[in-house]
Formats: sequence, structure tokens, C-alpha cells
Amino acid sequence: MRAVTLVEGGVALENATALSQGKLAASVTEHARALSQKIAGRRCVDMESTVVVFAGATGSGKSSLFNAVIGRNLARVAVTRPTTSEPLAVYGNDCSALLDWLGVRTRHQASDVPWLAGSDLVLVDLPDIDSTEVQNRVVAERLISQADVVVWVVDPQKYADGVLHLEFLSGLREQSGGMTVVLNQVDLLRVDDALRVEQHLHQLLDERGFRGEVRVTSAMEGRGVAELRDEIVAVAATKRAAAQRLAADLRSQATLFTRAAEDEGGALVAPASLPGFDGVSGSLSRALGADTVARAAGQAYVHRGVKSVGWVWTRWIRSRRPDPLKRLHLQGSGESQFAASSSLVLSDTQQATTRVAVRRYARAGTTGLPTAWRNQVVAEAEGGAVNAARAMDGVLVKSQDDYVRPPLWWRAAAGLQVLLAAAAAVGLVWLAAYWVAGLVKIVLPEPPYWGPIAVPTTLLAGGLLLGWLLGVLGRLLLRSGGRRTRRRVQEDLNAQVAAVMGTAVVCPLQEALDEYGRFVADVETLAKVRVR
Repeated sequence: MRAVTLVEGGVALENATALSQGKLAASVTEHARALSQKIAGRRCVDMESTVVVFAGATGSGKSSLFNAVIGRNLARVAVTRPTTSEPLAVYGNDCSALLDWLGVRTRHQASDVPWLAGSDLVLVDLPDIDSTEVQNRVVAERLISQADVVVWVVDPQKYADGVLHLEFLSGLREQSGGMTVVLNQVDLLRVDDALRVEQHLHQLLDERGFRGEVRVTSAMEGRGVAELRDEIVAVAATKRAAAQRLAADLRSQATLFTRAAEDEGGALVAPASLPGFDGVSGSLSRALGADTVARAAGQAYVHRGVKSVGWVWTRWIRSRRPDPLKRLHLQGSGESQFAASSSLVLSDTQQATTRVAVRRYARAGTTGLPTAWRNQVVAEAEGGAVNAARAMDGVLVKSQDDYVRPPLWWRAAAGLQVLLAAAAAVGLVWLAAYWVAGLVKIVLPEPPYWGPIAVPTTLLAGGLLLGWLLGVLGRLLLRSGGRRTRRRVQEDLNAQVAAVMGTAVVCPLQEALDEYGRFVADVETLAKVRVR
């Protein structure tokens, strides 16, 4: 596994923080943002110096041990508690910028301490972590988070104190490799009691996953002080303590992100692909009235076709019936333009149906996302679908030529119907003329015959019969064309609804899944940050 550099980890942290903002617990994203600021600040001031803080509870002998390690009585030691009210920094080389960043005002350059003078070491004696003064605790917690190495000083009476183990050490498992727990004041115990306390301390730390060193000291007798000093010097000599602490902080943040996601029912794995949208698209298409329009288009094809190719003598009956498309109240400007009414798009029923269908699809496609993240994505998908539904006029608005396309045979059949009607009319007028002539006793020439039947009769009967037969045949063809028109319009509207809704629903959902996938990748990157 390739180790991730500190720079790469910082970029991943910023990305993960931005992606999870408002979607995970605010405390987690705020902690991540503070860590980003810490990394940026520390890299700007000094990455080679090593900041070692001495932290401990009241009465642990922390300041006494601090003085013993340095070899000078610099930290104030007294019977009254708390003694240390503000941090004291003792350093080798000038590091004003670093101390300013740490916020430590009380400083002492140890030019008279041989092992410390000229080094890049900064030792800080902190206020008590269990101080009754709230501000003292705030300062101690802040500097513990900023330090590169933490020396936890405990005494035989309070080594198992809950403040230390529950409020501090439990949350610093990842950083514990750069920490040391010192059991101080062992001079107050008998040898067997000291051994028993040390073993119990080891047990407590192991239970909490603490990986740091454990040392036994006596500031009064000087026991273990030289070894602790040598350890501090060795760590500082690597000049990697600052980078290692920041790397550990990044890995710890990865754990926080992971727990935050899991606490909300999520899984820190790349999300699967979205399920197919065809079923949802069909449901939305029906909810938006596409099938109603398609059925009306098929009926309109027959209705308008009959007006063109139907029997001339009964065609007027059809013309008195409303156009099926107009019955949907698709009213617009002129005869060739229709505008979808709100009854097809904006009704509460259609909106509710749209929301339910999209909600089910979105929830099925976002399994594995944390609850808040998932709810936000689903809500955005629902809102996008409803907004798209309100804009579906662009899909349901069609000209008559788009819905019903008059074929060429309509014109031919209509022309033939006119000719047959004209023939029948000529035959009728001709026969009427003979009838009137008979009434007024006018003798007209004998009409011509086609075979045994007179031409006027042939024209009248043939025109009416052939026109009727042509109308019957035309109706059969129109029904077939109406079914084709309905299928065509249905497919066309379904495709357009799928395109519009796909853009409004599928694309944002896929973007959300890709976003969560990037978040997962960034968290995995944070967990791999190492300093070699």
C-alpha cells in the first residue's frame, strides 16, 4: 500500500470536509476544518522544531518533572493547587513565530542548559488538565492538540482517573504513537506496589488502544529522568515529530468521518450504480398524462380522418362532435397549436405520484449513504422531479401535425369521395329533371343506358354505394392508423418524459453518488497518510 504524503492528506481533508458539510454531524466537519487550519498554520511557521508538552492532573508532579528533565527550576512548584495557571515554554533556538502560533507568552530560552541550547526543541509545561479554572483547561486542551509530542504525567493516586483516560487518551489513539505516559512519584510507593500500579496502568492503556511508551519516574529522586530526557532528544533529532503528529491527526480524522457515517446508517464504501430508470419513467409518464394524450391522439386521427375520407352525406355528423384532443382542454392559440393545461401536469395527485415514484427510486439508489446525506439527496431529487413536471408543457405542447399527421391517401380518398358525391348529385338532378318534366307534361329525350340501367340511375346509385363502401374501407384503415398514431405518440412522449425526468432525477442522483464516492476516496486517503 502506497503511503500518502502529508500534502496529499491535506488536500483530501479539505475535499472531504467540503463534501460532507451539512451532511454529517456538524462537530465532525468543524473538527476537520480546525485541523485544516492547524496544518496550514503549522506548515507556515515551523515544521522542523519539536514541541513537547507536559500534561497532567493536579498533584501529579508535572512541573517538578518538567524542571527535573530540563535541569533547572523554571516551572513554578507550590503546595497550593492549581500551581500552573498559564503555559511556560523553554526552548533552544529562537522560535518566536512557533510560540506565537502556539499562543504561549511565558518563554525562556535555555542557553544555559547544555543539552537543550541550540536545539530545535520546545518544552512546554501546561496548566492542569483537571483544573477548576475553565480557562486553564481550555489552554491545556488546545496545546495538547497543537503539540508534536505529549508527555502525560500521572501519579500513583490518580493514574486511573477518568478525566485522563476518558476525556483525553481515548480520543487520541491514533496520535498515541507520539506520546509517553509517565508514572511519576513512585518514590512514594513500595517496590511491589509500584510494580502493581505500573502493570495496572499498562492494562488500562492497552484496553484503550494506547500505543505510546510507559515510563516510571521520580522527580524527587531523579529516577527515570535521564531516560525520559534521552527519549525526547531522540525524537527531536529526527525532525519528523511535527509531520508525524499531523499525519496521525489526519488518520484520526478519517476515523471520525467513518464513525460519523456509520452512526447515521451509512457505509464507507463506494456506492453502487443507480438502478434502471425505465420503470420509474413509465410511471411518471402515465402520471403526467402522456398515455391520455396518446389515446386522444389516436382517436383524433380517426376523427379527423373520417372528416376527410368519410361518406360525404354523413360527414357532417362527425364534424359536430368535439375533437378528442380538444376534449382534454389542450387549448392554445389557433387550430394548430396546443398548450398543456394544468389538469395534466400540475394537479396535486400528479405531483404526489411523481414524488412517491422518485422518492422510491432515489432511496433505492442511495442505499449506503448516511441518513442525513441520503435524505438531502432524496429531497433534491423529489424537488427536481416536481419542478420538471411543472415544466412538462414543453413535452405535452405539440402542434396537430406532430400529434396527428394526415397521410397522402386522405387527400386521394377525399377527392374520390367528392367525385362520387358529384356523380350521385348529377344522377339525382338528372332523375329529378325527368320527374319534374313528367309533372309538367314535357317530353324529354330517353336517357342513355349502361347496359340495362339508365345512366342517371347508375350515377346516383353508384355514387352513393361506392362512396359508402369507400367510407367503410376508410374507417378500417383509419382505425389501424389510429392505433399506430397512439403507439407513436406514446413512445414519443415516453421518450421525452424519460429525457426530461432523467435530466432532473437521474443526473443529480448520479452526481450525488459520485460525490459520496469522492468522499469515501478522500477518507481512505486520510487513513493512509504516513511520514517516513
